[in-house]
Parts: sequence; structure tokens; C-alpha cells
Amino acid sequence: MSASNIVVLSAGGTGGHLFPAQALAGALTARGRDIVVMTDTRFSNYATAFPRARIQAVPSSPLNTITAPFKIMAGVAIALTKLLKLKPAAVIGFGGYPSVPVMLAAAWRACPRPSSNRMPWSAAPTAWS
Repeated sequence: MSASNIVVLSAGGTGGHLFPAQALAGALTARGRDIVVMTDTRFSNYATAFPRARIQAVPSSPLNTITAPFKIMAGVAIALTKLLKLKPAAVIGFGGYPSVPVMLAAAWRACPRPSSNRMPWSAAPTAWS
């Protein structure tokens, strides 16, 4: 698998974030891209929506919990390690708090990282990167 052939998609655990990621994953797979989806552990409920993608869990948390900073920092470290190993051509964020650690790690690794968000309040996780 060529490093330049990998595209990482990062999305939250709800349909509003995952369905657009699913559509892009299908289109990119049809063009011969290898897809890796990085999200939190809730994603196991949606794994069948991405049949040809590799699913990788990254810790995250809503910002309204006391453990959030620690989970997000752990998620950034884990996502950075995974991105360094994968060497993706791009990391694309679809919003939701599970995308925060992945998009921050992508920014630190200087990966190309377009965002699919159309609503300002949902774009925050990808805008921070």
C-alpha cells in the first residue's frame, strides 16, 4: 500500500458527521484510495458503514467533562503516532469532538487537512488545527 494512497477521515460518532464521511469514503475507494477512519470507540456501531476502510479508535471526550483535557491529550499522542506510521496523503475532518485529537495531530504533522464542515459551530474541531 503506497503512503500517498492513504486518506484518513476523522468524524464524530453521530450520523451528521459520519454520513458525509461515508459518502467520501465510497468515492475515494472507487478511485483506488485506501481509507482509514479515525474516531472514538463509539464507532464500532457504525463499522459496517465503511466496509473497505480500516477503523482506528482514538481517545477523545466532550469538553464538558473533567477528564476531557487528559483524554484529548492522549488522543493527540495516539493519533500522531498513527499518522506518522500511515503517512497519509490527507487527513479530512468531518467535525464532532472525536475529530479534535486527530485534526490537532494532523496539524502538528503538517498533513494536508481540508474540512467538510459547512456550519461554523461544527467546524471548530477542524478549524483549531
